[in-house]
Amino acid sequence: MSKYYPLVDVDSTGLDKVPLFPANHIADALGKCNFALAEIAPHRYTLLAMKPLDGDPDQYHIHCPMCGKAMAQVVPYKSDHLLGEYACENCN
Repeated sequence: MSKYYPLVDVDSTGLDKVPLFPANHIADALGKCNFALAEIAPHRYTLLAMKPLDGDPDQYHIHCPMCGKAMAQVVPYKSDHLLGEYACENCN
């Protein structure tokens, strides 16, 4: 079963995002926030957007749900709602 982590901003620019507690359903995660992480493999996540994104998704700093460190984007964004895949180099 996949886990979904709603993301919240931790800075005034809205570019630095950290995960909250996991949800079991995507609707629960995206119902609280505009962005969420979907765990697709251990320590590997897809960044999801509730609304189509205006701007460059590469500008975000997405933090790991496990250790809190910024993750590296390993696959570029695919669409307005699938904003790339991220992996935590610290947890791997």
